Amino acid sequence: MVALTTRSEALQQELQRESCPFALECEASVTRNFFDRICNSTSYTNCHHFARWFGELHTPMEWLQKLAVHENDKAAPAGMGKAATVDVGK
Repeated sequence: MVALTTRSEALQQELQRESCPFALECEASVTRNFFDRICNSTSYTNCHHFARWFGELHTPMEWLQKLAVHENDKAAPAGMGKAATVDVGK
């Protein structure tokens, strides 16, 4: 099974960071609890402020569509390439 990895997750794995690499530049106001749980830990990739830096902040419908395309691409027979668009109006 191929994992769907975001750029921010790939960055974390590559740099092996324990805290957010943008902590010194981020101007978002957060609580002490949020800082301890998210910013100052390996969970920083779950932060919506961090996701915004990488353009990974989307609506739930956009995520569902991305996952559907990813699943369709995985299920396509070899040589079929990317998911084809289908006109369901006909």
